[in-house]
Amino acid sequence: YTRLTEAGGVFLARALSNGKVPLRKLNVSYTMLGKGTVLLAEGLTTNETLQELDMSGNCMCSGAAEKVGAALIHNTSLRTLKIADNMIKEDACAGLGLAFEGNCGLTCVDLSKNAMFRYGAVGLCVGIARNNTMKSLILRECCILVGNVGPL
Repeated sequence: YTRLTEAGGVFLARALSNGKVPLRKLNVSYTMLGKGTVLLAEGLTTNETLQELDMSGNCMCSGAAEKVGAALIHNTSLRTLKIADNMIKEDACAGLGLAFEGNCGLTCVDLSKNAMFRYGAVGLCVGIARNNTMKSLILRECCILVGNVGPL
């Protein structure tokens, strides 16, 4: 693991938002960004070059996932988003679903190993059903419970 921490998130967010660094692919998976993921997500809002972002395994939690969702409404360059294994819960998944509905660039999203449960899964599905570009949604090892049936 490479340790970037919050300071690394600040640096990368500035690089993404100012447009002077024409990154096409950024992999910061399992780098212990923690709260830095929030800042990185904010940098996505104005970025016009990044096509693939992997922020998996960074203890992103719901606050950062909500920021990613807000950024996706404005970002049209991102094609692949990997935010697996980030402790993202159902409320943030529902918000991401709304973002997917309004995004016209994403083709692949990996949300594996997150605890979205039923409400989050439904929110994602509603958004994706109204999205014309999404081709792949990866939900490996997600905790999705339906009534008393148990995991799907």
